[in-house]
Amino acid sequence: MFVYSGDVFPSDTRNASAEKDTECDTPRIRGSSNLVRSTSIPSLKLFSDGARLKPAQTPVTPRHSKPIKRFVSEANLHKPATTPDCYTNVHLETPRIKLEPDDEVISLREETSNLTVGVRVRPLNAKETAGSGVTSVVAVDGSEVKVMCDSGVEHSFTYDHCFWSCDPQHPQFGSQEVVFTTMMQPLIDKAFQGYNTSLFAYGQTGSGKSYSMMGPDVGQEVGIIPRFCQELFDRIASLDDSTVSCSRSVSESACVEVSYFEIYNEKIHDLLAEASDGGKRPPLKVREHPQLGPYVVDLSVHSVSSYKDIQSWLTIGNSQRATAATGMNEKSSRSHSIFSVVLTQTQEEMLNDEQHKLSRRSRVNLVDLAGSERLSQTCASGKRLREGVSINRSLLTLGKVIAALANNSNSKRKVFVPYRDSVLTWLLRESLGGNSRTAMLATISPANIHIDETLATLRYACQARTIVNRVRVNEDPHERLIRELRAEVERLRLVHDDHEKQEEVGSLHKRLIASNKLVAELTEELQKAKHEMQETEENLVSSKLNYEQQVKQLQDSLEQQRAALEEMQRYKSQLEIHEANQLCKQLNINIELQQNQHEGVMVHDLEKRRVLHWKTSTFFQWLQQLRDYTP
Repeated sequence: MFVYSGDVFPSDTRNASAEKDTECDTPRIRGSSNLVRSTSIPSLKLFSDGARLKPAQTPVTPRHSKPIKRFVSEANLHKPATTPDCYTNVHLETPRIKLEPDDEVISLREETSNLTVGVRVRPLNAKETAGSGVTSVVAVDGSEVKVMCDSGVEHSFTYDHCFWSCDPQHPQFGSQEVVFTTMMQPLIDKAFQGYNTSLFAYGQTGSGKSYSMMGPDVGQEVGIIPRFCQELFDRIASLDDSTVSCSRSVSESACVEVSYFEIYNEKIHDLLAEASDGGKRPPLKVREHPQLGPYVVDLSVHSVSSYKDIQSWLTIGNSQRATAATGMNEKSSRSHSIFSVVLTQTQEEMLNDEQHKLSRRSRVNLVDLAGSERLSQTCASGKRLREGVSINRSLLTLGKVIAALANNSNSKRKVFVPYRDSVLTWLLRESLGGNSRTAMLATISPANIHIDETLATLRYACQARTIVNRVRVNEDPHERLIRELRAEVERLRLVHDDHEKQEEVGSLHKRLIASNKLVAELTEELQKAKHEMQETEENLVSSKLNYEQQVKQLQDSLEQQRAALEEMQRYKSQLEIHEANQLCKQLNINIELQQNQHEGVMVHDLEKRRVLHWKTSTFFQWLQQLRDYTP
């Protein structure tokens, strides 16, 4: 077995034939107060069966290739133990086998996942309803839970999901189906992707944990575990149908294994194993695998192929679980129960006439924790009192673990997480801060007489929300590498196709740019032509207006000239008549004068005739010019 003095030795050869999975047994340390200090090897105490190690005995060499890392050198084992000058953090975690260089290259990629928390408020039971002065002090508003204290102080808490199960008419009424769909369906999806998942119910005794997890055996009010099993095999059946309808080169299959055990008074009992003589089941031991983590030695694992098979095992396990009546619950769970389902998916594919097998293994833990109890309310004594103390002690350790994990998530300064202070926290180590996607269902009572336990549960759940797990797909590193390389090849093929499409799109884009440029040039020319046409039209309109004005002015001038001409012609005719009259008168006068003076004036006869001839010719010339004048 094991000695704690700084070195950790593997198990003795008596269990070598029984444990063939290269497990690394480690001591269960309950804190620094339980460490044994000694000055010589013979005085060291042993765990488990009480066997002692002789001083000259040589530790058994482990089966792995490299020795286990020693926390204290072998030379210091024989020196007296002294208290160090300063208290340093001692690493009490389970030593891990150092990976080989090849394994370090094929490292598993991890993701971070926060713990999902849901709160369910149960209705008042018959005892609370019949009691005087019992009122409901809890209200649900969306994702917020409000608690009103008697002093008038209101406490508000925010969670991922809130379920009000008191009134079916409430818009946020949380039935069994709603709780399962909201809390468990995402975990089932992740389980089929190869991740470990966990769901555990926490709350005060009698707050509805077992009802939410298991529920009645038949009917519409069955709990999360039966619904999960039904959904599990429905998906496996659909997976088989899709495999048949798809190509024969790829085949998928799934294998389901179940185990069911309880932690009663810090002892593990297999609920699916047959009872030994006397009806008592022997307690089982916890060991830790260097890669798979803590596990229960000799725990029975059963392979199931249908929902009926798993339902029969659930019935057997529930019938053997430790329950008893207390002052708060007629059928109170006196132990923590863990129902584990291991889902192994295998995919076989023919590639290049070679068969390749890929497998993924996921574990689903469904935990129904025993409720926290107060002695003043349960009125327990004797055996029930010891059970309550054991339950509260394990839940207190669980609270310390959650507080430490919350501190490590929110602070740079890391603190020690006391997983090994309790069997419950040791087994849930992967679910809390490890490789698992975890959800927590906190159940509370709305009665004012349980307000202290309700507030404690809500604060507990708020701390749990800050826990961050590091999860990864559970598969063989080499198979994972092959899958990632195939995915990379497919990604590169898609990139190549995208590149070709981008080149084609680029050429089309260039052609489109050239076409757009040509269209822009043609558009610009069209605009210029339109502009020139518009200017031409404007010029034509203006020239037309000018022509009309000129024609009008010409017409006006012609009218004026015609009027002037008519006036001149009229004046000309009048002048001719007047000149003719004057001429006739002058001629008459001259004739009369000539006749009267013919005799007396003979001397002037020639000259008078000459003057008369000149005037007559001048008059006729002027008259001819006047007739020929045309304005």
